[in-house]
Amino acid sequence: MSAARQSYFLDFPKSTVKLWEAALPTLKEESKQCIGNLLRYRTPRTRARFPKSQSAAVLVPLFIGRAGDLYVLLNRRSESLRQYAGDTALPGGKVEPQDLTAEDTARREAFEEIGLAQDRERVPLLCVVEPFLAGEQMVVTPVVVLILDKTMQPDINESEVASIFSQPLASFLASSFPFPQDRTSADPSKPYHTTTDWSWSEGGTFRLHRFLTGRESDGVKPVFGLTAGILIHIAILGYGRAPDFELHPPNSPTLAQQLSRALLKPMNPLRLACAREGIDADQVAAFLLHPLEEPDYGPHTVEAQDRRRLMEYGETDVQECKSTTQKEVQEHCMEAEKDVDSDVVGDLNLCKGQVGKEEQHGEQSKPDTSSLSEHVDQIPDVVNQKRDAKL
Repeated sequence: MSAARQSYFLDFPKSTVKLWEAALPTLKEESKQCIGNLLRYRTPRTRARFPKSQSAAVLVPLFIGRAGDLYVLLNRRSESLRQYAGDTALPGGKVEPQDLTAEDTARREAFEEIGLAQDRERVPLLCVVEPFLAGEQMVVTPVVVLILDKTMQPDINESEVASIFSQPLASFLASSFPFPQDRTSADPSKPYHTTTDWSWSEGGTFRLHRFLTGRESDGVKPVFGLTAGILIHIAILGYGRAPDFELHPPNSPTLAQQLSRALLKPMNPLRLACAREGIDADQVAAFLLHPLEEPDYGPHTVEAQDRRRLMEYGETDVQECKSTTQKEVQEHCMEAEKDVDSDVVGDLNLCKGQVGKEEQHGEQSKPDTSSLSEHVDQIPDVVNQKRDAKL
């Protein structure tokens, strides 16, 4: 078995491996590493569950260009649409009842919009990344796939999509103009990358990014807002490096904080949807802020997650976030221990009362010290069990 097969597509069907090996000769080393990183990536585990009525997914379709670089397929939304008409976007949409996973939603929507076949062998899954928040009320999960079959042809649904085009994935880590000189519609006099900062309702600043497509003279809008944020995030995960621009301002909220605040707002559509679907919004918010740690080696380890956070948010913000989280956990533990301690005092008093009654009966009713010792030895276990239950 080849090293390429072992390293990248070991668990995939033979047809997928065959397509992958056919693409290897032209694939740049940087692109191989990007694909490998995305294949190995796992999101931090949480027990968070979002309401389906306020959930959506987008597909991030990558493919290998002639020179061996990775490109992402984007579309220009139809001008006849009621929302975001003419915007540059990724294929995607809201979760429907028949969808079992975010991948199902993303693949179905891509098929409906641009005719991308729902073929998991010719278009294998690379990873599913952390959910984003759109409009402070919709949870959007990006699903990354790799189009290996170059014979596949698009079938555009003109009622939803006006046109499709591609852009290098690595270009979303660059602040300078990345397009070839022969692209006549590109205008180097305009800045390729710009940002807009907005005040976050809970304090802090939220930054939106904007990238030119080089097709603006043809009516194609820049990659902006949520789509830009998703592509920057995936490029960071894949290429394992920070962008050459400041991604977030120093006081920017993290994705988990944005989602948690939306869940905690009394009249937010996301919180109301949780109530309708029997989901505890407060509990989901807590799960997001305190994800379960995975000990396995790879891009999803705690250390790797810390490195990625440093690339995206900077050292100062990451340390402040950790300090705040540790303080919250310590305070929560202290409260839980107080409750446990009061329960243990009750258990000890009960033991003392039983011993006192037995001593009153004299030597013949002397308590069984082995039994009493066993009961006392169990108290630490009771304490730990109750503390775990409180936490």
